[in-house]
Amino acid sequence: MKNCIVATLFLFISFTYFSCSSSEGTTQNNTITIKGKINNHQKGTVRLEKYGDGGVFELVKSVELQGTSFEISINIQQPEFYQIHYLGQKDIPLVLTGDEKEVQIIFDHQKNNIAHQIKGSKDSEYYAELNQIFAQMRQKKNQLETKYQENQDKDENFKNKIVEEFKSSQVKNVENLKKFITKIEPSLVCIAAANALVADEHYEFLKKMGEKCQKKYPNSHYTKNFVSKLKEIGDNLEKSKHLAIGQPAPEIKLPDTNGKDIQLSSLKGKIVLIDFWASWCGPCRVENPNVVKLYDKYKNKGFEILGVSLDRDKNAWLNAIEKDKLTWLHISDLQFWQSTAAKTYQIQAIPATYLVDKQGTIIAKNLRGEELANKLKEVLN
Repeated sequence: MKNCIVATLFLFISFTYFSCSSSEGTTQNNTITIKGKINNHQKGTVRLEKYGDGGVFELVKSVELQGTSFEISINIQQPEFYQIHYLGQKDIPLVLTGDEKEVQIIFDHQKNNIAHQIKGSKDSEYYAELNQIFAQMRQKKNQLETKYQENQDKDENFKNKIVEEFKSSQVKNVENLKKFITKIEPSLVCIAAANALVADEHYEFLKKMGEKCQKKYPNSHYTKNFVSKLKEIGDNLEKSKHLAIGQPAPEIKLPDTNGKDIQLSSLKGKIVLIDFWASWCGPCRVENPNVVKLYDKYKNKGFEILGVSLDRDKNAWLNAIEKDKLTWLHISDLQFWQSTAAKTYQIQAIPATYLVDKQGTIIAKNLRGEELANKLKEVLN
């Protein structure tokens, strides 16, 4: 997940993270009939497509619309994710487990995909509910991003309030998703919802969820891949215990903007914020004004920042430092995600921060905005 994460994350539905292999064994071989009605249209091809390897939907069966109705019957051996594809623009998601006999779908050609009715498939109803949740999250995110962009000329306090509102909305999004997952367990739709959670932050919650799904669908390649991926994450978390709060911060030694090597250990005796960022990281740049204010407030009270850039282009790095008025220490080997410091600290997404005390011990991680301000107030006042 080597991408720039805004506040918590952007919430889009995606299965490619967990579904890459073919299924093993079968659980059942049931015939399911899908009956559909499309209002405000009477001609065209309706395609039933199955989510396949590589994240591509593959054709299972197609029929011509008869009046406003269609009917498709299929045999299902494994729980799968499907979609009804109509006229190249309407995609109605389905989750078929083999427990269904007849699934009824009603949707309107003139309305969006989300506005549809499903009966006979509880998992498909959950899937529709999840898409509604995601749509609301995207709408809120877009509103706040637009609000921020339209108020670039306002003072920093006003813009910071928008950033804090965005972060609060993301926290609420995570809470709502976890409630939704708990409500529908052990539906396979849980796995779709889980893709919107940062796995290492919610590992124990997702592990319990995965165990329930695996018990219900032991032969599903979705549950197998989900549980396998979580095991990898658990192993990585075990390996990263040396980065836990209370552990000594690993040494960092990289060249500064003039090519002179700077070591983290040389800053002992100060409270140090190790800030992993890059010129190309939008959320990092949005957060920079907050960090500048805090640095100006505490730099004479024993506070220092060590900015570790994951840039590749030195000019882009230097220009961002100048434009954002970042007057603290900056280092980089210009190796992007292969930076030695990024590897040492197992950085998978930025912005990422470690707060280190005067003895060189990690006392907090990934603090931004108000949380960072409160922590600095606690340790420096």
